[in-house]
Amino acid sequence: MLYLNKHAIQQMDQQMIQTAVEQAYRLVLNKNYTMPDRMHVTDHQNTLLFMPCFSENFFAAKLVWVFPEARQHGQPAVNGLVVLSDAVSGHALAIMDGAAITAQRTGAVGGLAVKLLTPKTVTTAGVLGAGVQGLSQTRYLLFNRNIQTLYLYDLNQEAAKAMRRNIKQEFMDVDVVITDDPDQLVEASRVIIAAGMALFDLTAAAAIYQGALEKNIGQLLDG
Repeated sequence: MLYLNKHAIQQMDQQMIQTAVEQAYRLVLNKNYTMPDRMHVTDHQNTLLFMPCFSENFFAAKLVWVFPEARQHGQPAVNGLVVLSDAVSGHALAIMDGAAITAQRTGAVGGLAVKLLTPKTVTTAGVLGAGVQGLSQTRYLLFNRNIQTLYLYDLNQEAAKAMRRNIKQEFMDVDVVITDDPDQLVEASRVIIAAGMALFDLTAAAAIYQGALEKNIGQLLDG
């Protein structure tokens, strides 16, 4: 059985991941899968989420636990595992770091949106939120388009600076501009990504620049 930790998943080829996500969308369109509603189990303030899905050849189960006070113990508030198995024999094929898989998967979904919905000539973009998803969305944005200037906004300036360093290590030619004004970001960007918990009213702001692509990465828990 294969075990893929965070480091191994982060080293995976972006094209391979984005192609896999595109194939998953085709499965959805063809309804060639079985996926029950996500199951929630709560214990006081903590939540356990169980997400199984079956296709013809494989089935997977994603287990996510949300512990709001985990940061007090040096752990992330959201964590999880993904188990991939053979749908014929039931044999477990791989165990994967759930948080890393989620970051790559959701980033690739955003990358497909950029690939299919934006002109190839777009050169400016803005990202609201400098967390894990902000970075993942940015990596797939830059994988799909030759962005020259990237605007970055986060309430935490240190997080924004750390994300800028990460981006520059991989995409040295991109000019990353940290701004403390989200309105400025929206006005200057042709692609706008919101990757945070209600950081900004993106839908209203996007009206400032008609024709801009907006992507709003949803929250983990349903209301």
